[in-house]
Amino acid sequence: MAEVKLDSVSKVYPNKVKAVDDFNLTAHDGEFLVLVGPSGCGKTTTLRMIAGLEEITSGSLRIGGKLANDLEPKDRSVAMVFQNYALYPHMKVFDNMAFGLRARKTSESEVKVRVLEVAEKLGLNELLDRKPAALSGGQRQRVAFGRAIARRPAVFLMDEPLSNLDARLRVTMRRELAILHRELGTTTIYVTHDQVEAMTLGDRVCVMNEGVIRQVGTPKEVYDHPVDRFVGEFLGSPSMNFLEGEKTDRDVDSCFATGDFVLPLRQHLKKVPSGKTILGARPEDFSLASSENMDSRDGLLEGTLEVLEDVGEARLLHIRVTDSLLVAKVTERPDLEVGSKVSLTVDSERCHLFDPDTGKNLSV
Repeated sequence: MAEVKLDSVSKVYPNKVKAVDDFNLTAHDGEFLVLVGPSGCGKTTTLRMIAGLEEITSGSLRIGGKLANDLEPKDRSVAMVFQNYALYPHMKVFDNMAFGLRARKTSESEVKVRVLEVAEKLGLNELLDRKPAALSGGQRQRVAFGRAIARRPAVFLMDEPLSNLDARLRVTMRRELAILHRELGTTTIYVTHDQVEAMTLGDRVCVMNEGVIRQVGTPKEVYDHPVDRFVGEFLGSPSMNFLEGEKTDRDVDSCFATGDFVLPLRQHLKKVPSGKTILGARPEDFSLASSENMDSRDGLLEGTLEVLEDVGEARLLHIRVTDSLLVAKVTERPDLEVGSKVSLTVDSERCHLFDPDTGKNLSV
């Protein structure tokens, strides 16, 4: 096991495209660290630089305290699991799992012990004599994990390993990955664009965009306290709602106002300077207004229901409010019809105010 430290790491391609810019991040010993962001944000390039598959343009990489910039991939004590499994089609499962060990001149007796041990852990005992073509997608991914685990590396690197699986199997494999990490305790850096994977697997999450780090923290910290509008919008499904308006102070109270909607602000938002701002609210922070709420216009948001999605434990209400389309996730189940008027309240304790120019969260 080892700590992985990237200090001011950048990657610039010959065509002058900067894929990663001044990247500073440490994956602690035994941590499950997730790099998450949209396609093209630089997360896979970062992973490949750690693996030694991409050259570092500037900055330093240390693995277990040892400078690794110029080390060959085989000398970095890392094992990588790829999106497309990267199994040898002409080899049986046993030989695929043994390949990395044999390449390092491990004795055949030790190879057998390690492969059988990992096969038992991953439920692959009955598949050792099969070739990849005879396996399902989930079984192939287990073999890819098994090949990495059998090497007993100091660091696991995983590049969207579940993206080729169907939705149900992804849930199963997520659970198995979490159990495996708990058992092995190996430092793991995991790349994904799937925010659900990031939020459920990561001890910490590093949100990236356009080659730079936007925020690093626990899943709860990043979700509840996004540092800017991008992070707030990227994490969460459905994503955070935004309303353009103005923060004003009247008498002793502060409020956010846009059109007919006036929201009294709680203490953490009162410190925000008055002026134009953007209110951010997560779908689950809305509720259908009660008769008691209807008596007071403050804090009441009214619009037209355009789409209603029933997702089992809740309903997603897509509501047109002037020029904005908001999504509310509510557990109430009254009879509602598309085209009807809907009144909502929002928990201002969980709302955020963002700078309309920089996107910075003014309330953290």
